[in-house]
Amino acid sequence: MNVNESCLIDDINPAICVNGRLRRVTRLVNRLYSRHLRAVGISSGQQTILFFVGKVKAIEQREIGKRLQLERSTVTRELNGLVEKGYVIKSEGSQRPVIELTSEGARFLNKMVPIWQDAQNEALELLGREGDEALNTLLVNTKA
Repeated sequence: MNVNESCLIDDINPAICVNGRLRRVTRLVNRLYSRHLRAVGISSGQQTILFFVGKVKAIEQREIGKRLQLERSTVTRELNGLVEKGYVIKSEGSQRPVIELTSEGARFLNKMVPIWQDAQNEALELLGREGDEALNTLLVNTKA
């Protein structure tokens, strides 16, 4: 096939791709949160996991991935950073390690929540009420 021949891509509009549109919005929102969280030295991925562990206090590592829809390697990488910082501990010697929030992690959460709230407010302003409602609808409809 040479470049001048008709191609299937000529008949579609890539701008309507659901995956591409969702990824663009995700990158935009992720950059926003990352900019805020940089002040406390934590990634948005670590923040998500730390909030979750902070709410449940202790949970099997594999459950984190299931509940947050994260790949096992992502959970491991983000948890390693949280363990290094002393915010969580991971039980060793078990086939199903349990992750627990430390007292240092609880103190850090208290410091981080106002910074996260600023990011949250900015994200909600960016998305608007309709965008936030659409996001909630997507989560319900996809059971994510």
